[in-house]
Amino acid sequence: MPTRGGANASTAVAGCPDSGTTLTAALLAGNRLALAHVGDSRAYLLRDGALRRLTRDHTVVQALVDAGELSPAEAAARPDRALLLKALDGADVPPEPQLALHELRPGDRLLLCTDGLSAVIPEQELAPALTRAADPAATARDLVARAHALGAPDNVACVVADAVDRA
Repeated sequence: MPTRGGANASTAVAGCPDSGTTLTAALLAGNRLALAHVGDSRAYLLRDGALRRLTRDHTVVQALVDAGELSPAEAAARPDRALLLKALDGADVPPEPQLALHELRPGDRLLLCTDGLSAVIPEQELAPALTRAADPAATARDLVARAHALGAPDNVACVVADAVDRA
């Protein structure tokens, strides 16, 4: 069922014909991470030095990869890689978000980012970038600066957060 916030976000873009927006939202509750995802923004989890993508792009190109018609490398080079199958676009019925729950451990680091970052910084560079600075805010600033330096073709935004032991 669409969430009230998703309906509000979809309504916000209703007056902009032929446009839409993506959403990757996180809610932290204790050691649980709840994600709601629509589009091609992404969420990643860095645990013990290994990076794992927690979201799946809702794009035509990702559907072709899933069907075995394109390799991930071919998909990354496609000029139409940002053509969305699912977005918040102001339609009467907001799209069903991908919902997921994940368990967090102290020391985990989260990255939520727009496709302006993930389209230009290869995934194999994200884990080292996420471990370079201890401060999440500094890490986010460094990632945005790197994306701009690489010629980010779209908006660039990211959030970096650390899971800590609250005991």
